[in-house]
This record gives sequence, C-alpha cells and structure tokens, in this order.
Amino acid sequence: MKFYIDKGTEIFLFQVLKAAGLIPNYEEVREAVQTEKVKVNGEICTNQREILGNGDKVEYGNKIAEIVGRGITGKGKKLVEEKPSFERVPTIEHGRVNKWSAKPVNIEKRLDTKISETMLKLHNALIKKEMTLAFAESCTGGMLQNIVVNLSGCSAYFLGGITAYADSIKQKTLDVNSSTLAQYGAVSKEVAKEMVIGLEKTFQANISAITTGLAGPDGGTEEKPVGTVYIAVKIKDRLIENHYNFSGDRNVIRKKTTLEILQTILSNI
Repeated sequence: MKFYIDKGTEIFLFQVLKAAGLIPNYEEVREAVQTEKVKVNGEICTNQREILGNGDKVEYGNKIAEIVGRGITGKGKKLVEEKPSFERVPTIEHGRVNKWSAKPVNIEKRLDTKISETMLKLHNALIKKEMTLAFAESCTGGMLQNIVVNLSGCSAYFLGGITAYADSIKQKTLDVNSSTLAQYGAVSKEVAKEMVIGLEKTFQANISAITTGLAGPDGGTEEKPVGTVYIAVKIKDRLIENHYNFSGDRNVIRKKTTLEILQTILSNI
C-alpha cells in the first residue's frame, strides 16, 4: 500500500506502523521493533524513531507501506497530481509529528524483564522435572550463571558453570580440539558442538548449554560480523544448535544471547 505524507516532510517509523495500519497499537509497535520484526528498505530496524521520508518502504510480516511524498492541498484532504500517470489513491491521515508521542524503547530494560520471566519459568520447570543444568560461557561471560544463582533454590538443579573466554581455556577445560579452533575459529558451530560435549563430560548434567560469539564492538569480520552468536544445548542425547546474527551494542547482544539460550532450554525440556 502507499502511505502519503506532505511533500518534503518526514515521519517517524512508529507513526507509519500505526497510522498505515501495519500494527494496531503502540505497545505492539514497540514490541515488534525491539524484537527485530520490522524492516525499513529491506533492512531490520530497531529504532522506532527512525526518520523516514519519500521513497522509504516499511515491512512488517506480509504488510508493506511505501511512503509517498506528494503535494497536498486542503489541509491534507486532497492529493495534487504531479504526474498524469500517477494512480489516485486516498490520502491516509497520520497527523503531524509534533502531535505524536510514544514511550521510548528501552531495549535492555525489556530484555531484562524477559530474561527474568523466562528464568523463573525454567527454574520452576527444572525443579519439577528434577533435571540438572550446567553452562559454559564465552561471549556471555558468566551472565547466564549470574541469572541462575539470583534465584533462591537453584541449587536443586544448577551444578555449576565455566567461563571459557580464551581459546586456551576452551581447550583445557572443555576438550575443544586445537585443530577445530584453528580451522573454524572459536565462533563457529563446530567449536560450539565440541564445547557442549566437553561440558557434558565435565558436569554430567541432564542439560548442558554453551555460548560462543562476537559481542563487539570490535572483532567482527565480513564473514562473521559483530553479533554473530552460536549456542549449543545438549539435553540428554539430544543436541540443539542455533546460529544468530544479533544487532545492538555489546551488552544488548550478550543479553539477547542469554534470553535465547534460556528460551531454547525451556521449550525443549
């Protein structure tokens, strides 16, 4: 669909999503933008106040709004054709920027809330199912272990964890092969698999879970940009491996990784 604005003016992303009918309310707008479900010109956008103008295209699911800046008369009530071949489509009223407001998206705060909620569900599930858990963390640097031990009673299931940040520690504590590290790099599905197998051997937990990735801001390459993360979860005889390309700063990437691994464990036990 075409979404009209006054020629030469600009509009915020959250306004387009709401006024064009792509998303019905602002709470869902914030959620959709934060969880990387909105694209602007084909790229994921996590800033609900991204400034858009003529020619920009907004996508949410299978809904697309193309912004068209046209000359307008009668206080936005009637389009003025600039090209005879232009198909006449009714103007969508969206109001002016200074009349719109929305609560700022605090990504870390919302991630913290989701992490806490997910961890509590996992905590209760592990106790009920009498399962044990162990972690080996690289890019998350102990964040997962900290989240677990924040809950009283975690000793019923949590055996312990390893923060294997350096490659040498991955080799010594998790039996990651030096040739695997040399060939594929620490941030790879091959190393993730060896890490989780080594973790399981060390702790003999029902659930072994590991993280390895590039949290940035430095260290990224064209092949493996900052935000590249691998997780591996071994639940008894089942191995689950996932690869992500997260956006955000260093702390956001670490928290997104933490949330994803907790959700992965919870949905598979």
